[in-house]
Amino acid sequence: MIKEIITTVLWSVLSFVSSLFSVGSGSPVGVPQIKSPVASPSAYVNPQKASNPMEVEYSGVKYSVYYAVVKDVQGINLFPNFKERATSSEIVKNKNCSLLANGGFYSKEGTPLGLFISQGWKTSNAYFSPLLNGYFTIYDGAALISSTQPTGDIKTAVQSGPVLMESGKLKILKIKNDKTARRTTVSLTKDGEVVFAVFYDTQNNLQGPYLSDLPKYLNDFKVASGLKITDSINLDGGSASAFYDGDFFLPEFNPIGSYFCIR
Repeated sequence: MIKEIITTVLWSVLSFVSSLFSVGSGSPVGVPQIKSPVASPSAYVNPQKASNPMEVEYSGVKYSVYYAVVKDVQGINLFPNFKERATSSEIVKNKNCSLLANGGFYSKEGTPLGLFISQGWKTSNAYFSPLLNGYFTIYDGAALISSTQPTGDIKTAVQSGPVLMESGKLKILKIKNDKTARRTTVSLTKDGEVVFAVFYDTQNNLQGPYLSDLPKYLNDFKVASGLKITDSINLDGGSASAFYDGDFFLPEFNPIGSYFCIR
């Protein structure tokens, strides 16, 4: 009974906070602008976009997944937001992003965890981490996801993890103190496309799969979407994740440390 009362109160607070949404002149009609980092009770979805999000399932537990496919890898830009702490709504408006997805993890001190290269500038070096065991890299006009540290003249690179799929093979994950949370992923297809996706609970969009189960949900998503995904890696998730593409907007609760912006 007490749990139900607490849940009701929390949703009432979120509903009040969501009333702060307003439509800005710099965004498509109907897409809410957010004054500060908050989470809405439900994601904004264009009702004409019926085929996306889709439902994925593992062991009888279902979540929604929304995704966007980027064919032109050169159009993907990675930017820091560690010190700026701008909201996703502000970023979309100021940088004119047609697609935005959060980047990798960051520390309490506001610094990236592991390798971070933006626009050719390295601001953080790689470090060993059993969890953040992979890299998303754009090198020589192509995207790469690998558990091996990239080298060379790199435009974009972010260390994150864990790696969910590599060379077509799903990873088996064992996570200590695993929790359910919204998950953002970036994947590669056999045709060289980059796929950004977010897995979430429609009833509480800060929630999503256990991290250890994410490869299974990714595989169901691969089958359901028909995308020829070969490699995939987990990005930051939970309250510090955000996703936007004009037809869909899932805002953050806490500031996102970095973000991918496709104009």
